[in-house]
Amino acid sequence: MLSDLIQDLERFLPAPDSDLNGTVLVNPALRASVWKLRWLSRQSGFDVFTTSLAELKATSLSQVNEFKLSPLEKSSRLTGSLDDPGIIRAGAPYLAKYNGVTVLVGRKQVPIMTDHTVLRARIEKLVRMLNSSQNIKELRTPPCLGYIYASPGEGTLSHTSESCTYEVLYCFNEQNCFSLRHVLFKKWQFSLSKRYDVARSLARSVLYLHAVEWLHKGIRSSNVVFSTNQVLPKNPKRPKSPAFAVSGLPYLVGFEYSRINSRDEGTEKTIDVSDHNLYRHPDTQSEPTTDPSLYLGDKGRFTKNHDIFSLGVILVELGVLKPAQKIEQDLEVSDKDYRNAEHGDRPQRFRLYLIDLVSEVENNMGPIYANVTSQCLAANFYRQDVTMDQDGAVAFYRDVIAQLGKCKV
Repeated sequence: MLSDLIQDLERFLPAPDSDLNGTVLVNPALRASVWKLRWLSRQSGFDVFTTSLAELKATSLSQVNEFKLSPLEKSSRLTGSLDDPGIIRAGAPYLAKYNGVTVLVGRKQVPIMTDHTVLRARIEKLVRMLNSSQNIKELRTPPCLGYIYASPGEGTLSHTSESCTYEVLYCFNEQNCFSLRHVLFKKWQFSLSKRYDVARSLARSVLYLHAVEWLHKGIRSSNVVFSTNQVLPKNPKRPKSPAFAVSGLPYLVGFEYSRINSRDEGTEKTIDVSDHNLYRHPDTQSEPTTDPSLYLGDKGRFTKNHDIFSLGVILVELGVLKPAQKIEQDLEVSDKDYRNAEHGDRPQRFRLYLIDLVSEVENNMGPIYANVTSQCLAANFYRQDVTMDQDGAVAFYRDVIAQLGKCKV
């Protein structure tokens, strides 16, 4: 009888997960000063996740959120030019050479009449955050060399006559890099355990960024980048050519449109690229514009939930081993007409199709992973118009981070 009572009690009050420290860290009690967070980051009694997140919070408080651009500050703007650019695909990072070093370049095009004082301060803040956080390994962002600015007609690369270009340069210790999108299109070897690892790594990166009130705004498989010293296969379809196996954890890049989650920060409209909209929540579909005063319009501002939806799209990609572009092609030949979506509403139709694919994801990745994917696609963790929503952060940690930690081969 005593044994039965204990079991009932355990079911009613389940024991906490072993990785509780991460949950505790996003508690409101840890809205601490910089020195307290620095102290916490150096403690050995906490897990790596906790100490890393404390370090990131301290970095954000001391060097990012309170950063003010002034003439006395050393600018992160680079004065050189890019040489030997690789294949440039609209809206995707590309490889180039800068001062003899191979770099990954993220391009940002803005209208000529943009308020560059505001924009450059935002980019300076971004570069400082990325570089100040390099000791936070689980954040998974590469070092940022700085940015190059080119007005129309400047630089060695072509620029439109109606827009200026900012190019953010990332560097890696390894010689080669490739994106998750590339892996899925080329159908390289991608083991189940490696897909779990990638999902966990990306989810933690998102939580880290959101914990310091930073929105990414460009989470998609082309911005998930692996680096390696291995020689990449040039012709993987060649007979007897050994299949290339993905190894290591990816980096998250593509911060060109990122910003602090603040009412004082405007939500820029991005250049419209059809493939990119597949990763955007239906409420954040952008249209091309040359008007610098226009933002997302009457559908509201970009939020953390919208980043989480983008993560959900990548979780589906990992689950079915197809890029979003191929998934959309499957939708077009599907027997279903998705009557619940408005007629002709492509984003809503695609979202409903992704939700239907969760059953296939479950067959490939298991029920825990599938449930996490469903919750990310629902994108309902954080409350609207609430900054520093600690309840949302705890829910994301509990229902996504901790659950992905249970996914095993």
